[in-house]
Amino acid sequence: MQAIDRDMQKLLGILFPILGVVLLLGASIEALMTHRFITLASRAEGEVVRLDAGGAHPVIQFAPAGKAVIKFSTSGYINYAVGDRVAVLYLEDAQDPSMTWAKIDTPGALWFEEIHLVGLGAAMLIAGLYNRR
Repeated sequence: MQAIDRDMQKLLGILFPILGVVLLLGASIEALMTHRFITLASRAEGEVVRLDAGGAHPVIQFAPAGKAVIKFSTSGYINYAVGDRVAVLYLEDAQDPSMTWAKIDTPGALWFEEIHLVGLGAAMLIAGLYNRR
């Protein structure tokens, strides 16, 4: 029984650091993409028009300069009420102007995925290195 536990611990000591590094690389790629989005995006003022999933997913409506109104949903630990005004960053696709990427201009909305990937990746890396002892 102890041999199985030791073998499992060795396996976790190998797999967890690998998974941790992969998640940290994913976080780095996401961070570069988010930074590029922030650099290239235009700004507009939007309004919360609906709350989905108990308020965790606000639906935002905004009108880019000279364009039709756009609605998008976002997620994260964001507390808004219907009618709240929010700053929006948006980027139109040059190939397909009907496609627009938009996010609320707050650190939580912009960096939500990266923060979670870094946390999970670091935990996996530390757990794996701890299991290698």
